[in-house]
Amino acid sequence: IDTIRIRLYYQYAELTEIDENRIKLCRYNEENYTWEPIKSRVDKSRKRVVGFVDQSSWYALAVSL
Repeated sequence: IDTIRIRLYYQYAELTEIDENRIKLCRYNEENYTWEPIKSRVDKSRKRVVGFVDQSSWYALAVSL
C-alpha cells in the first residue's frame, strides 16, 4: 500500500467559536506519546477533513491554536 485516504467527519454544532480552517488531521506517535499534524485539508461543504497517510496508526481531528 502506497497511501490511504482518510476522511474524518465533524459536526459544526460541536465547534462553538472555532474556525473550521484551523481543524487538522493528526496521527498519534506511539514512540513519544504525542499527536502530530499531517498534511490535510478541510472540506467545509461536506464537514470533513481529508488527508493521505502511508502507515496505520491512530488518527484524530484537532484544532490548531
